[in-house]
Parts: sequence; C-alpha cells; structure tokens
Amino acid sequence: MILHSGPILPQRVASIPVRLAAPSGTAFIDGDALIDTGATFTSVRQDVATRLSLPSVGTIPVRGISGRAPRAVYLIRADLGPMLGTLAKAPVASFDPDTGSLVLLIGLDVLRRWETRFHGPTARFEIRSP
Repeated sequence: MILHSGPILPQRVASIPVRLAAPSGTAFIDGDALIDTGATFTSVRQDVATRLSLPSVGTIPVRGISGRAPRAVYLIRADLGPMLGTLAKAPVASFDPDTGSLVLLIGLDVLRRWETRFHGPTARFEIRSP
C-alpha cells in the first residue's frame, strides 16, 4: 500500500507505475519502478537508457550480485504519478537484467527523500513524499 497525506493506494507488490524520459526529451517508456531498500543508488535498465538516448554523466562503482563493476550513470526524468511527483534530471546508475516491465529500481538515494514505513505482519508498505 502507498500512503500520501491520507489516501491509501492498494499495491500487491512494492512497485509503482513510472514513465521514463531523457530530461529534455519527448520520447518516453512506461513501465514499473521497484522499491529496492537494498540498493544504494536508483538504477535504470541499460536497454531503456539506450532506447531513450539518456545523457551519460560518468560512471560509478556498483556492487551487485555478480560482484563490483563500474556502471554508467545517466540523467533521467521519472514521472512517478501525482502522489509521488517527478524526479527531474535525476542521476541514476544502470543495470543489465531483462526484467520485463521493470525499468527502474528506486534506491536509498531517492527513498531518503521520502518517509517510508513497512509493517511486516500486514505486508503494508507506505510512502509519504515531502
């Protein structure tokens, strides 16, 4: 469940519909964003970054399940809907797995901006944006 200033949106998993685009682009890709509390950085799927021609701003060392490796960092615009808003010109790392409709992993760099709560016994996840 996602909570923002009172209203509750039922969610089966901790994913959010997202529309991704380059910061100044008109092309976009719709998909799902997954909340990843184990990720330090928010990441976009590499093939999505390529299809949207996202501007690269360097690399960052990332440690994942297959070890530590440098990953490209891109600027992205991510529209997370009216309740969570838009990340404009957000720097994001890239990841490789083909994950179907999953196009964005929301890491702690973004989650730290929001108030989040997870209640294990009821599997209820809440987000409050600033």
